[in-house]
Amino acid sequence: MENREDQVEEVEKPRKKSRKAKRRADIKKKIGGIDFLDTVQITIIASIVFVLFYFFFGEYNFFVRGELGEDREVLYRRIDSIENQITSDSILIYQLKNSNDALEKYVRENFYMHRDDEEVYIIDTLVGY
Repeated sequence: MENREDQVEEVEKPRKKSRKAKRRADIKKKIGGIDFLDTVQITIIASIVFVLFYFFFGEYNFFVRGELGEDREVLYRRIDSIENQITSDSILIYQLKNSNDALEKYVRENFYMHRDDEEVYIIDTLVGY
């Protein structure tokens, strides 16, 4: 019986810490007791700070992206207007190539050309006057 009691007492005795374990414990106390959960929390906080920094202070931050979006919309509207102008000019060119009456009308209206026996009077209208 005594042997079993001796064995129980030996098991319950605290183990001596090795030098490495003591050193780790000392470092942990100095750092502030950082363990695995703390490192995960620190990683999450650092990631959030990075994302916020990127969105508000990066080269293409939130505000610059808004301005670029507005500029892009202006450019798309400009592209649409230029495409409309191209189609109307293409129609005009087709008409001028195929119809002498349309050519004569265009030349008279835009270049003030006239025949030798005609006189042209230009009446300039002021809008809003």
